[in-house]
Amino acid sequence: MSDIFISYRSTHYSQALALRQDLESRGFSCWMAPENIPGGSNYAREIPRAIHNCRIFVLLLTDDAQSDDSIWVPRELDMAVNKQKLILPIAPADFRVNDFFQFYLCFCQSYTGAGSWFQPPSSMIQRIREHLDGRPETRQPRQFASNPAPEPVPNPAPQFNPQPQGNPQTQSNSWAQPARSSWQESPAQEPAFAVHDPFGDGGAQAKTEADAYYYGSNGQQSYAQARDLYQQAAEAGNADAMWMLGNLHFFGLTGAEDHDTACRWYQQAAKAGHLAAMYDLGRCHYHGRGDYPQAFRWFKEAAQGGSIEAMIDLSRCYLRGEGTEKNAAQAVFWLEKAVREDSAKAKFEMAMMYFRGDGVARDYGRATKLFRAVANQGYGDAQYYLGYCYHAGKGVIPDARRAQSLYRQAMENGYTGEPYDQFKP
Repeated sequence: MSDIFISYRSTHYSQALALRQDLESRGFSCWMAPENIPGGSNYAREIPRAIHNCRIFVLLLTDDAQSDDSIWVPRELDMAVNKQKLILPIAPADFRVNDFFQFYLCFCQSYTGAGSWFQPPSSMIQRIREHLDGRPETRQPRQFASNPAPEPVPNPAPQFNPQPQGNPQTQSNSWAQPARSSWQESPAQEPAFAVHDPFGDGGAQAKTEADAYYYGSNGQQSYAQARDLYQQAAEAGNADAMWMLGNLHFFGLTGAEDHDTACRWYQQAAKAGHLAAMYDLGRCHYHGRGDYPQAFRWFKEAAQGGSIEAMIDLSRCYLRGEGTEKNAAQAVFWLEKAVREDSAKAKFEMAMMYFRGDGVARDYGRATKLFRAVANQGYGDAQYYLGYCYHAGKGVIPDARRAQSLYRQAMENGYTGEPYDQFKP
């Protein structure tokens, strides 16, 4: 969960990023696209979830955000109003709000940026602090270091390695307890069941029947029936069933999303050595509970076990300092490891590092090379950013026709981000 969701038109990306850095330097956690959207993810899924999980909705109010062709900003604002979020618009001096936005913002206090208009004034910061229960200024701020020189990859930090069930060995760990949650990963809070295996097959039969209901391969899809059968299989010690139970609860397929229960089932499967459950346990802590230390712990465990997705998310944690100290060398190390596995998502994330200069020296040439490699595989996000590079002449010779062609390909391949005006056919 983030403190603040930042809504803005993509043509004002640099102003939104500057606003984010200002707010995070004061200790607030922020969410904004595309920064917090994993490569290849569906914007239409990630953005509503982020708005639901935030506490404050900050809107960069600009003329192009109010224009008729603005796609995402009006939708985000409408959702924030419906979710009853605190809405804080920030705008240039003497900004005129159109009728549509006035309908939503008539009861909202707006703010004029200080200095550069996207820098929040002290009155806005005070309002944010009051809404977030008056957290003090001494809260540890995030640091925004410039591109550091490459350093040797240090020895991995001590970590907790879950053992498969029945293994008598135990390992101690020095991990701090999560700062954001009272939920602890302890035996007393794991799913309470005794192993019950009436068929003596480790739950294989119940798991097969559950899969048939989950996927509808028996002609009748029923998540509720699948849940009950997965429960039987899990009680018989089937790790795959434990993992699927975690998925059902995490996505709320049989009711409301229940991230606490999902985490417990993922943990039980992870202790049985289930690699996908280790990774999803990290995701559950990260996206569902905002518990970055635990997310980092399990991303690292899964990455060391060979999960490519975990390598990518672990790299992001190192890059942003989420759940661990910022370490650009480790971020590059794990992302390059995923790239060597020929992961299109990892190549895109590496391209974005070079494109933004995050953790590495900005290098548009390397960025466009990686964008092109992934774009040729039909990766919509890469096609979009490669199109921008051709439009702006970043690492390539400007080519407006090529830019428009790539933009159209990106839309056809599922890219749902807000388009740049100049890319419109």
